[in-house]
Amino acid sequence: MKLLKALFVVGVVIVSLLEDITCNEVDPPPPEDTRSIINTLALEDEVRQPRILPEDNKIATDGYDPFPGQVPYYAEVNVKSKYLTAFHRRAGALVTLNYVLMPAYFLYQMLSEMEYGMVGLGALGNGSVVYEQHINFSVYGINFHPLYKHPTQELYNIALIRLERPAIMSRYVKPIRLPRLSDRRTYEMMEGTIPGAFSNPLRYARNQVMTNAECMPGIASTVSDQLICANSYVGGSFCALQHGSPLAIEDENGPVLVGLGYYVYACSYTTPNRFLRVSFFREWLRLNTDYIFEMKVSSALFVLCVIVSCFVGKVISSEVNISPESTVHHALPVRVPDVKRQLKNPRNDNKLATEGFKTFPGQYPYRAWLESTHSSTRYGTVVTGALITPNYILTTRIRNIDLDKTLHGVAILAAGYGSWEQRINFTATATSFHPIHDIGSIRLDHSATLNNYVLPVRLPRLSDTRSYENMEGTSVGGYYFARYLRNRVMSNEACSQAHPSFYASDAYICTDRFKGGSFCQIQHGSPLTIEDENGVVLIGVTNVIKICELNDPTVYVRVSLFRDWIQNNSDYVFEY
Repeated sequence: MKLLKALFVVGVVIVSLLEDITCNEVDPPPPEDTRSIINTLALEDEVRQPRILPEDNKIATDGYDPFPGQVPYYAEVNVKSKYLTAFHRRAGALVTLNYVLMPAYFLYQMLSEMEYGMVGLGALGNGSVVYEQHINFSVYGINFHPLYKHPTQELYNIALIRLERPAIMSRYVKPIRLPRLSDRRTYEMMEGTIPGAFSNPLRYARNQVMTNAECMPGIASTVSDQLICANSYVGGSFCALQHGSPLAIEDENGPVLVGLGYYVYACSYTTPNRFLRVSFFREWLRLNTDYIFEMKVSSALFVLCVIVSCFVGKVISSEVNISPESTVHHALPVRVPDVKRQLKNPRNDNKLATEGFKTFPGQYPYRAWLESTHSSTRYGTVVTGALITPNYILTTRIRNIDLDKTLHGVAILAAGYGSWEQRINFTATATSFHPIHDIGSIRLDHSATLNNYVLPVRLPRLSDTRSYENMEGTSVGGYYFARYLRNRVMSNEACSQAHPSFYASDAYICTDRFKGGSFCQIQHGSPLTIEDENGVVLIGVTNVIKICELNDPTVYVRVSLFRDWIQNNSDYVFEY
């Protein structure tokens, strides 16, 4: 009898740790105003008809071109109707080499007229087919959640597609991770990446994950627990967003799928877009796919210890009673605020204002925090910079250095990351500044130790003639602890027109605060980078900053214009 009780308790503990998901079926709430919602029914011309950027919505964006392999989990889901020659297209996410995950609504809508389906993987939609894989699926390969009831979109609106043959793993086609069984994050205030191809080619954008209370006030938790929202004000209102577009966050181990687009608004609106919360359906996914969920080692060891202790008789005695409360499992884990990721909007009068996102260790290993002190005054100067070689940092001009050659300072690399942090001194005699423009180099007293958390950033090649216009630029700022935000790089002409007191000559590069947000923690000297298939490239150093209550462009010194000067004032070796 004691053994049976012990086994029962162990079962309860294990099931609790694995976060079984159960929920009572409820009626969906009244639908919202559907005039502002993109029709989810299959339309023949939807495949090719582009959405036009609305001129009256400054935060509307068509997103950015991904480089090959940037979003290898994106799946283009095509369904061929028996009655039409064209395919109807939506999106999904490759979760294993055999399965694609997407909302159920579209597939159920097409079920009676579906001839066959085809999933496109590795496709950029730009005419290049070298990376692509096309794999068919049939009606019999579709698995709807058993509690889904068409035509609702609110509850259990999720389905799996089993491919007729496994996808081939490559740099360009790769399944995305799902949240661990032990992952109890709500992802609030984290940065979400959203690929979509409402019209060719494939694009992507980034949005801040919102709290459900802000996104869906008044909606019952039985509904909202299955959903997750993205804030269009921080990142932009994405015109290429599709039904089924994956929403992914990134941590130290890579991207994690947290949502699938289902309530998608036209980009002429600033309404938050809604996604199905993938973590809610982990148990159903575990039972219906070949995905192997990860569990933290500590949790696995705990389960093992409980089992072993049970059999040696050290966990439970015959007097233990199991209360009904101990067997209740909640659909959404207890809310764990992601305060380590982003602060809530501190400037309520400007919806674009944001503190940015906190970095994880090693995400921006080139970022340098610079503290300097003048012997003639008790005050110091703080700026940010970028490590460009183990010996040199590129930054902005340090105030009063020309007047006080007794300045000394410290460069802090991997700031705030404990044992990975490096502090290296420098002196005024080891600094060089451009005679006209606000850019300078600092030689460290000794070389930095390079590792996963401290690494130099690449500079533009000598043959790199790009203007970087309309590319995604990442600014790394923060006060000691690094934070970042991404904005669209503007043309210099547009920057000059938008900025009330600045003319953007060729020596400068600007970012648009309406396309990404107004970064409250940007610093003088903050690096501006872009990313391509070869990695991160430093293209700017912050020069002109307006307070984040204002939405004027942020101005940077253009690094590529000063390659000769940098080569003469550092040990950086430029590639051609």
